Amino acid sequence: MGGESDRCLSSVALEGRLGQAYNEQAFRYFLAIERKRSERSGHPFLLLLVDLKEQEGAKASLDSMVANNLFSNLRLCLRETDFVGWYREERVAGAVLIELGDRRPTEVSRLIGQRVSERLYERLPSGVARRLQVCIYQHPELDWIDSGDGFHSVLYPDLTRRSLFHRCALAVKRTIALAVAAVVVLLDPFMQGLS
Repeated sequence: MGGESDRCLSSVALEGRLGQAYNEQAFRYFLAIERKRSERSGHPFLLLLVDLKEQEGAKASLDSMVANNLFSNLRLCLRETDFVGWYREERVAGAVLIELGDRRPTEVSRLIGQRVSERLYERLPSGVARRLQVCIYQHPELDWIDSGDGFHSVLYPDLTRRSLFHRCALAVKRTIALAVAAVVVLLDPFMQGLS
């Protein structure tokens, strides 16, 4: 079953790749794969997020023309081996930078963050550019590049955003385990009396 869903996600990703950016589902799928690779190999990677800050009276999502412009300029700032896509559809663009070379990840993140911010500010409509916020996270968590809240939910969205069914099943499992433990504790004196 897992292999079938992986093939399905891969084909979604390939279709999304033709438009120069992965859709949210595919981007998060590849982010999870990269996170696992990084944990096995010990080689860090950077996750760059370009977020559209909320503003009163302004639309909270990017229209397709601005989004295409954003992804085109984002790709020009990155290498061919990096991948881009929607971290949150129509609101947060993401990029994963996987080969960092000999430089420290904090130095690379500073340089990339500066390059991306400058390019997007120059090339996007001023009303949108002023609302963009560029954040960079490193995995594994050797250095705190961005000390904002939600670090784990950014790099581990698959672990923090589990389905309602999974959370309910886990709650039922814990409840059953507690009930069994309580019955064992209550029956223990009775069982010892029979011995």
